[in-house]
Amino acid sequence: MVRPSCVVAAASIFSAAAGLDLSVNDEASVKQAAAQIAKGLYFYHNPSSTAGDFNQPQPWFWWLSGNGWNGLLDYMVYTNDTTYQSDLLSALSENVGPKYDFVPTAQFNWEANDDQAYWVYNALTAMEYDFPSLACEASPDGGCLNSWQAIGTNAFNLFVSRWNSDSFTCNGGLKWQYRKDANGYTYKNSVTNGGFFQVAARLARYTGNQTFAETCGQKWTTGSFDGQSDFGVELSALEVVQSLLVKSAPALEVAHPA
Repeated sequence: MVRPSCVVAAASIFSAAAGLDLSVNDEASVKQAAAQIAKGLYFYHNPSSTAGDFNQPQPWFWWLSGNGWNGLLDYMVYTNDTTYQSDLLSALSENVGPKYDFVPTAQFNWEANDDQAYWVYNALTAMEYDFPSLACEASPDGGCLNSWQAIGTNAFNLFVSRWNSDSFTCNGGLKWQYRKDANGYTYKNSVTNGGFFQVAARLARYTGNQTFAETCGQKWTTGSFDGQSDFGVELSALEVVQSLLVKSAPALEVAHPA
């Protein structure tokens, strides 16, 4: 299903892209085209928006704004254009939450595991490309509680704790929702677990910390992607279980290979 807000945002970007004069072998041409698309996305910026500093039509989705900022961040690190840097840092600071893990109080009734992951990608990209940091919240050891690496690690630890709390179903796997009273708490899907895998993999690559790497291996082989027999679903090579509805441990009500 295509979400209405995706269509509206895409319409602006595609409208800009339709008039692009692009030569893929000319760096200046590529940057100019990318700048035009970035400007089309930035058109929706609104620092007063509670949907992640982007205007969105109803029903709005916080994760879309996180993804939008990640697109602008990619643009900035690849082109060295700092036009949107101040607004990006402001949006990330406003949405990172009191524990620096992208669990802001304002999104309590809206955020799910996959929403959080989309925002965490911003911290990981900023970490990997040495993007300017948020104003430092000093830690007792002299570091910053809200460094990009700290934010990514905080989110990783939350994903681990949520995984562990429900490890008795499907041999593991994050549920889409992490609040027990949320609609969708019994739903496990690939985008959520793929997001966790990506967070762990990127932290492992950047830090060299074996704990992150071991987590990647565990999440791949148990319950998320490769553990086909745990789901009771026969899959061909390169197929992934898109979603599972947990009926009771260990039974499954619905399985959708994709």
